Amino acid sequence: MALIHHLVPAAEWAALPPGQPYLPAAYAADGFIHCTTLPAVLLEVANRFYQGVGGEFRVLDIDPDRLTAELRYEAPLPPAPAGSPLEGVLFP
Repeated sequence: MALIHHLVPAAEWAALPPGQPYLPAAYAADGFIHCTTLPAVLLEVANRFYQGVGGEFRVLDIDPDRLTAELRYEAPLPPAPAGSPLEGVLFP
């Protein structure tokens, strides 16, 4: 299965205590972890939603075969506008 990619602020990643499982800060509000299987989609999301966010980011490459949580593929909410590079993309 293809790798899953997740964008995380470098400071958030660096603050994670060694040996502790990673859970993004946004999980409490969203109830899921934002990911994609397509590097081009990751770049589009970064440019669209994080352009004004300062600091460096890291891309985590996740092996879906090593996940212990359920993996679901879903359309974004709200749906991507017609003609958007994100239109029709399902996100893991």
